[in-house]
Amino acid sequence: MVKQVDKITILTYESFLKAGEVNEGLDSFSFQMNLTQKMDGEGDTFETQSDLSMDIITDPLSMKQSMVSDLGEFGEQEMEIYLCG
Repeated sequence: MVKQVDKITILTYESFLKAGEVNEGLDSFSFQMNLTQKMDGEGDTFETQSDLSMDIITDPLSMKQSMVSDLGEFGEQEMEIYLCG
């Protein structure tokens, strides 16, 4: 079965594959992301803003993730996650 996808999906997938090729052999890396999410359902709309930073070591796999989310009327949530392999 062939599934039709739009051009943006294909470009995103190709970019993901290319990034994987370029990043082979990395020992560690970091990134930051600013994320806006909007959820609609049953007549209600809920929007969140999150700032995320992540530090990763590939061997042995270790990770630290820090995130601050503004949940609107529900306030702000901060979280840190650690993974050690």
